[in-house]
Amino acid sequence: MTLPVTTDASRGTGPGRPAFLALALVALSLLLYEILLTRVSSLRYHFHFSYLVVSNCLLMFGASGTVLALSRSTWREEPLVWLRRAALAQGMALGVAWAVVLWLPVHRGPMDATGILSLLFFHIATAPPFFFGGLFVGLVLSRWGDQAGRLYGVDLVAAGLGCAGVPILLPFIGAGGVFAVATACTLGAAASLGRRQAWLLALVCLSVAPLLDSWAPLPSKRAGSLLWSAWSTTSRVDVLELAPGEREIVSLGAAHVEVSLPPQVEVVQDGSASTFLADFSGHPEARGLLLGSLYGVSAQLLEEPEVFVVGFGGGNDVWSVLEAGASSVRGVDMNPQMLRIHREILPEYSHTLLADPRVRLSTEEGRSAWSRIDQRFDLVQMSGIDTWAALTSGAYMLAENHLYTLEGFRGLIDRVRPGGLLQVVRMGAEMETLRLLALERAALEDRMDRPFEDCVAVLGASHHLVSTVVAPEGFTAEQTERLAALVGEHGLEPIYLPGLPGDGLVEAFIRSPDPLGFVEAFSRDIRPPVDDRPYFFAFTRWDAPERAKETLREPTHVSQGNPLMILGQLALHTLAAFCLLWLPLRRQTSAGAGPGSAGLFFAGIGLAFILAELGLMQKMLLLLGHPGLSVPVSLGGLLVWAGLGARWSQRLDPSRLQGVCWGATVGGLVLAVGTALPVCAAWSLGWSVPARVILALALLAAPGVAMGVPMALGIRRLEPIRPGSLPWAWAINGCFTVVGSIASVVVSMNLGFTWVLGLAALFYVGAFFFLPGRAP
Repeated sequence: MTLPVTTDASRGTGPGRPAFLALALVALSLLLYEILLTRVSSLRYHFHFSYLVVSNCLLMFGASGTVLALSRSTWREEPLVWLRRAALAQGMALGVAWAVVLWLPVHRGPMDATGILSLLFFHIATAPPFFFGGLFVGLVLSRWGDQAGRLYGVDLVAAGLGCAGVPILLPFIGAGGVFAVATACTLGAAASLGRRQAWLLALVCLSVAPLLDSWAPLPSKRAGSLLWSAWSTTSRVDVLELAPGEREIVSLGAAHVEVSLPPQVEVVQDGSASTFLADFSGHPEARGLLLGSLYGVSAQLLEEPEVFVVGFGGGNDVWSVLEAGASSVRGVDMNPQMLRIHREILPEYSHTLLADPRVRLSTEEGRSAWSRIDQRFDLVQMSGIDTWAALTSGAYMLAENHLYTLEGFRGLIDRVRPGGLLQVVRMGAEMETLRLLALERAALEDRMDRPFEDCVAVLGASHHLVSTVVAPEGFTAEQTERLAALVGEHGLEPIYLPGLPGDGLVEAFIRSPDPLGFVEAFSRDIRPPVDDRPYFFAFTRWDAPERAKETLREPTHVSQGNPLMILGQLALHTLAAFCLLWLPLRRQTSAGAGPGSAGLFFAGIGLAFILAELGLMQKMLLLLGHPGLSVPVSLGGLLVWAGLGARWSQRLDPSRLQGVCWGATVGGLVLAVGTALPVCAAWSLGWSVPARVILALALLAAPGVAMGVPMALGIRRLEPIRPGSLPWAWAINGCFTVVGSIASVVVSMNLGFTWVLGLAALFYVGAFFFLPGRAP
């Protein structure tokens, strides 16, 4: 069989429709698999290990380029044969990878030597599909380098659709189904290139896709008696049955910890974030227990308050404030499965709550909700809200969380009426309590008429939970007395009560006349996070390496983002890139082969693209709110626009000086849109979700199209002047993208994402100084 080509007098011999179709299917498969694997990694290990999936993908792309370059004499004569082999190998590697994911026992303990080995084996076993997919794409681009704009455009558009496909498909066919679709795509690629029997295998994969997840569900790091399980766009939600001895109401005072509790289940997201749902409808006598928990304290200081609950979860916050006499409760939760559990899965547990005319529950992301509503409340309550599972986008975002930023808390306090209260319940680590207090103090700075020590109370309870209660206008004498009485009655811990003596670091900070000096002198990083640097859960200081070494084995639920761990991973991936790329390339360069100085162009645009992509994705969270919506829209939209830009680049043929101007234009657009996104987010708060999606895609259009041009242009210009060097360009670009993805974390944690975008702009300008020259 001959290579599928088309002949055009203006373009010469080029790829035919089968080649374009195969490329699109492989690119679609790669992104489906990559995004799915981040979800799997979060379920098995922890959300912040998921970024390794992206790094492995990019590293394997680099490795595939190196292999292509070293074996050019082997595949150049029969590229079609090698394309079919690469597609089939990717399909087989997907099957092996999924078998490993299902078979490999979940390590449920700390990340000790056993846990690290398990994680390492997981990533080694799941990496080959990326290598063979990269091999396929590299082969296509190397075979038809003069048509790089068209081909790279198809690759990026299909990748963007794959990115958007995972959150769309997950709720309907689950993780196993998405895997089957990804496998069907790569088998379809092989079939379109001549392996006709592969169509049958692809159809089999598609037919079993809706059933795979029920036949072989993915194991989770949480074990228990499973009552119900389902995927949402952001996570897998499991409902676990609890035996009488396992039931609990977290944050109860010491006076109530030994009481018996009604039937209860635990609702777990990605095996990590959990909430408890109890049958308070069938056992109304047990609701009074909630008044002795942190959930119900603040509502008892107010008369028939109107309450706003951020993250209603299992409903304890809502039940508590109703029991305390709330006149109305508006609750929001980011996960749509949570409301489904209340309404459909366990309606007998929640029917009284849902039927109460005072209660209004909806599915919304917290900050998006409080930013868009114009109502103010007597009490705003937020208990233990973490979006660790939801923010697993595949870009190493740690626990970036726009709920806990200075700008976010200013908006949250704006929802509190004069004389009202804000209550936030968080984990009891002293450093976390201090960071929360520093955040609240900074957010209140322009609103306080009284000293901060008169406007805050801090209470402790069971399970190491701590509540900060803020009264922006200060507590009244009656509220202070009532609070002290509740603490004594229920056995809560009075960490700090206004007007009463105490000791400890929390009180020292609250009463400190120099809070900024206190924060700077503290051994951990407790600075208030801001939208540009939204790392609430990263407490280790970058300027204290000895302290970072001491806390390197700190549990992930206590603190994430240890600088030594991140720098170690950066060094490890840089070393891997060096071994896979520079050592083989050095031998080729000494023999007169390789891309020469043009390699710096592909390295620069690799760094620039990933920095711009991650920076724009993070900024887009503010506009779209829900991470499950933000990731497919921002990443998928950016890739589709970049694909259209790559296609358009076929018309461009700039000189090197014109190329530098183009690089400045790309960087300027990236910076401009990144700067405009927070303003646009505030401007469009009241818009519907579809309207904000359209706005997001429109904002990404200009930088996205511009970002798609450099790679396609460089590939098209390189081959005529340095024959056989395209695989090296592919390898260099992939390896430097890996380094850039981790470097973006280092920069954003220290300087913010605006600096990430600024560096992307600089790299775009610098790269074009090494743009391959025009062909003679």
